[in-house]
Amino acid sequence: AGAAMRFSFAALTVSGAAAFSATPTVNLVAEFFVPYFDFMGALSPSGKVLVSGKDDPAVVDVQFSLSGLDPACINGRNTSLSANSCGVHVHKGTDCAKSAEGHYWVDPVTEDPWTQHVHYTYSTAEPIEGHADQSFMVGGAPDALLGRTLIIHAYNGTRVACAILMPEMLDCMTASGPC
Repeated sequence: AGAAMRFSFAALTVSGAAAFSATPTVNLVAEFFVPYFDFMGALSPSGKVLVSGKDDPAVVDVQFSLSGLDPACINGRNTSLSANSCGVHVHKGTDCAKSAEGHYWVDPVTEDPWTQHVHYTYSTAEPIEGHADQSFMVGGAPDALLGRTLIIHAYNGTRVACAILMPEMLDCMTASGPC
């Protein structure tokens, strides 16, 4: 007898009035977190981070739903201890098996925007839902974020978890066939 075949269609999520304009919104997701390559602690973050970018130079918005975060962040970040305290940041690197390098930002941006806008406050009610305090410019084109590392930081700024930003995948299969 014949085997049933299932087809799955995936697409890079593009939104906006003109889906094929020069600078569409690009939605990227980080969700398969692994321990940062040199992290030896007990924290084990999991969940999903959505980074939406638009315009050129790119302006991003960040939303997250995470569990397993640092309980020391119960009162929020401590920037006198570390600028990366309790942070959720995109880095220049493209591989979780080695250094993620510094935060991702390029011309015309002249100062690191990540430490200012994206951080979490721990809660015992998980997952922890959060977002950037505002949309902010990182420079370059939005699709330049594709394949970059997304790092979750502990209270002391230590890099504890890593995931790669990938296109947000949509399952475009319905009961009656492809969407």
